[in-house]
Amino acid sequence: MRNILTISFALLVLAGSAIADDAKDLNGTWTSQEALAAGGKLPAESKFTLVLADGKYTVKLNDMEIDQGTCKIDEKKSPKQIEIVSTASNGKKLLAIYELKGDTLKVCYDIQGNKHPTEFSSTKDNKWLLITYKRQK
Repeated sequence: MRNILTISFALLVLAGSAIADDAKDLNGTWTSQEALAAGGKLPAESKFTLVLADGKYTVKLNDMEIDQGTCKIDEKKSPKQIEIVSTASNGKKLLAIYELKGDTLKVCYDIQGNKHPTEFSSTKDNKWLLITYKRQK
């Protein structure tokens, strides 16, 4: 019985460590693979590059910087949440959710900043922006 408790505790600690690593694992350069805005697919030539580094971000569209600022993640929520504050747009706040699987990052943004999306979708009604990124190596 004691061994089972010890193993259970160790697994909980490891699971907690894996969750705590999201902030570190998100750091890097990400390139869009697909993007939907208000339910419509954005043209393939519209390439977003997202650079995340220790709570800061930069976004480029086709190699032109369009935004930068800070981001704070809450990996305890389900789905996991991001609060984005744009320093380039005088503190405009964007709310988003994210899913990280290996080298794929899916982010769904409420670009109006009203509330965190509840699912990974983009429709005419919700007007969310859904982007799937791949990590650049």
